[in-house]
Amino acid sequence: MTQALRVLVYSKDRQVLAHLWRLLAACGHEVRQAGDDPAMVGELEAFAPHVLLVDLEPGLPELLDLCRAASSGHSSGKPYIMVLGRGRLSEAIQPAWEAGADDFLQRPVVYGELLARLRFAARALEFERRIARLPGIDPLTGLPNRAAFIRRMRARLLEVTQQQPAPDVGTPARKAVPVPSPAALPLWVAMADLDRLSAINRRQGWPTGDTVLQQLAEALVHQAGQHATVGSFGAGRFAILVECDGSEKARAWAENVRTALAASQGPGQTDSSGGSGTRAGGPVTVSIGLAPCQPGLAPEDVIVQAEQALAAAKSTGRNTACVYGEVLGPPKGWTDFAAGRLFAHTRAADVMTVVTRVVQADAPASEAWSLLRRLATAALPVVQPNGKLVGLILAEHAPPTPHAWEGATAGQVAERDVPLEDEGAPFERLREFFTRDSRPAIVIQRAGKPVGLVTADCLAALGVPVSPETFAMPGAESTAALAVPDLRPLAAP
Repeated sequence: MTQALRVLVYSKDRQVLAHLWRLLAACGHEVRQAGDDPAMVGELEAFAPHVLLVDLEPGLPELLDLCRAASSGHSSGKPYIMVLGRGRLSEAIQPAWEAGADDFLQRPVVYGELLARLRFAARALEFERRIARLPGIDPLTGLPNRAAFIRRMRARLLEVTQQQPAPDVGTPARKAVPVPSPAALPLWVAMADLDRLSAINRRQGWPTGDTVLQQLAEALVHQAGQHATVGSFGAGRFAILVECDGSEKARAWAENVRTALAASQGPGQTDSSGGSGTRAGGPVTVSIGLAPCQPGLAPEDVIVQAEQALAAAKSTGRNTACVYGEVLGPPKGWTDFAAGRLFAHTRAADVMTVVTRVVQADAPASEAWSLLRRLATAALPVVQPNGKLVGLILAEHAPPTPHAWEGATAGQVAERDVPLEDEGAPFERLREFFTRDSRPAIVIQRAGKPVGLVTADCLAALGVPVSPETFAMPGAESTAALAVPDLRPLAAP
C-alpha cells in the first residue's frame, strides 16, 4: 500500500489552514496544522512531514527562522519546504532559498498547481532518498565521495603495484632486474578546486553555485579520460586518479584539463550575446595540485601532498597547476606578515560580523533576551523605527533569565555608550581601540544604521589556526544548522 504524503501546513491565518487542510485531506494526504512557532517545531519532530507549507504572511525574518528550523529541527531529515506568499516575491525568494526553501507558490493558491507541485516534491524526495542510499556517492554531483574515491584508489594502487616487474634474485651468469624506483608508479593524484566558488554563491546564489559544480563535475569526467577516476570531496574540490608516466606528462595532462575548462562556457558566463558572468563575466576556472603515487605511501598521504600542491597553485594566482615538491617563493601574504603589514589595507568591513538581526527599541526586553540567546551572538543592536542605532544589548551583561527584564523595553535595557566606526575604519584603529578601552564591541554603521560588529575576541582570533572541528556543534549534522561558536576560547593565550 502506498504511503500517504505527510504535509504540515504553517500559517497564522486560520482560513488558509482550513482551506489547505480540506483540500489536501480530500486528496488522500496526511495533513497536520500549526498556527504558531512552538506548534510547528513540535510537529516537525513528532509528525516528521515530507512537505512543509509555510505562509509568508508573518514576515520575512520569521520565515527564515522557520525554514532554518525545518531544515534541522527533527531527526528524520529535511522536509521539502514550499513557501506561500502574495504579490512580488522577488525580495523574499533569495534569502528564503538560502535558508532552505525549495519551492514557491503565489496566494491565493491555485489548487491544481499546488497538487502538481506536491507530485514534484514527492519525486524529489524519492530521488534524494535513493541517492542517500547509494554507498559512497556525493548526492550533488553523483561522483564517488572521499571515502569511495580512496577505496578505489587503494584498489588501483594494489593492481598497478602487482603489475610492476618483480625483482629478480639473479644467478652468477645473469644480473638481477632492478626494482622500480619509488616514483616509477604511473599513477598521479590531481586535486582540482573551483576558483572563487564563494563569490559565485554570494553574488548569484547557492543554486547557481550548485549548477556550476554539477557542470564542472561532468566536464572533469569528460576531460580526465576514460581510464581516470574522478571523485568529489565537497565544497568545490575534486580528486582525479590519472595514469601518467612522469611529472612532465602529469603536468601536461593537468594543463590540458585546466585550459579546456577555462575555455568552456560555464553557467552565467558572458558569451557573444552578452549577459552576466559567474565572476565578473569571466569563465569558470580551476586550480590543480598534483602528487605522484609511490610504493609504500598510503592513499591518504598522497592526497595530502596533492592538497599541498593545490594550496601552492592557489597562492600563485589561481587558474594554474602545481606539482608537489616544486620550489615556490614565499607567498606575498607571508612576506607582509613578517614585516607587520598583513592588515595594512584591511578595513572594518573586512573583519566585521555582519548584523543580520536587530530589535526595535519599543520591543519587550524579554523578546530581545530570547533573540540574543537564539542567535548566540555577543551583542544585539537596538534601533529606532527608522533604523538608527539606539544602543547595544550585550550578552555578557544580560541576566541569566528574562524575568529580570519583565515589563521593560529593549531600548530601556540597551547600553547607550557604544563606540561607533564606519565601514572604512582601518584595522589598526580598531585594534588600538581594544588595547585602551574595556568596552567589548564596536558598532560599524552606514548612514547611522548598524551593519556590523567588531569585537576584541574576533580580532584576536584572526591569527589563530582553526579546523572544521572548531565550528562543530554537538548534535548538529545539517549544514543549515552550521553556526560560528564563541571565538573567545580561540583568542585566549
